[in-house]
Amino acid sequence: MVNLNKTKREEVSEIVNSLNDCLERRWSRRQLSDGMDFEFREEWLRFAPYLLKKYRGAGWYVHLHVEIIPHRRAYVLKFRHPDHIH
Repeated sequence: MVNLNKTKREEVSEIVNSLNDCLERRWSRRQLSDGMDFEFREEWLRFAPYLLKKYRGAGWYVHLHVEIIPHRRAYVLKFRHPDHIH
């Protein structure tokens, strides 16, 4: 497990709580089919390996994607519901 100091732990906890709030909601048919996307701030990239391992270990299918859009990069966490992966 990644050793996180208190400030980093608090930040990761906030990210996890936000993600979990969304993931625990009812998913639309489209989300069940296509997955659920979350824009991931660039300053959170240092937490990506920890978060990916955490959610994959819990059975989620999750990937971090980079999208090139005008004048910047967008980082996106894409989750697939573990009960609806085909």
